[in-house]
Amino acid sequence: MEEKTFKLTASNGDTFDIPMSIVEESGMLRSLFRETQITQRSFKLDPDQPQYEGVPEVDSKSIQLILKYYATALQERQSAEKVEKTKDVEPDDEDSEDTMKPWQQEFVKEEVLPRRPLLFLSLVTNYLQFKELKDLVLHEIANRLRTLNQNEIVEFFRAEFPFEGEYTKQEEQRMLDKMNKKTKPNDETD
Repeated sequence: MEEKTFKLTASNGDTFDIPMSIVEESGMLRSLFRETQITQRSFKLDPDQPQYEGVPEVDSKSIQLILKYYATALQERQSAEKVEKTKDVEPDDEDSEDTMKPWQQEFVKEEVLPRRPLLFLSLVTNYLQFKELKDLVLHEIANRLRTLNQNEIVEFFRAEFPFEGEYTKQEEQRMLDKMNKKTKPNDETD
């Protein structure tokens, strides 16, 4: 039997059939699906007629990334459950949620998922409430920021999200320089 799907329309008009197993991973899509079911019953609409729900805040590239991630994640979970059932043992504590699996590391690699799609995916996963993927994406953003100084961090975000600060560029640069001096270890005190 084929898995039931939920039709979702992205901001550019592309429509996706989202499997219910993935809908269940998202707090927002789960609520949207339930509201659609209530509407169908209330207005006596044909339950077999596909209902389209639009998410104008989400682009199709992000939806494709989410589908790709959860297709692998759900497949991995099913495989792990089968192995656990055949072994008849408790799940291994070493394989906790804090450790990134190789396929997850590959998914968020900078060559695979550059800065712009990564940042937009963080916004989309937060908006759609995909906790597992949001945590993974935010962890990767933190890893990428770890090696940057404050000026580079500002530029990291400003390049994708142009924003105007309250200060002029000169005032902002003075403040950043001042903060950088405070955070650098003082070599003269030895």
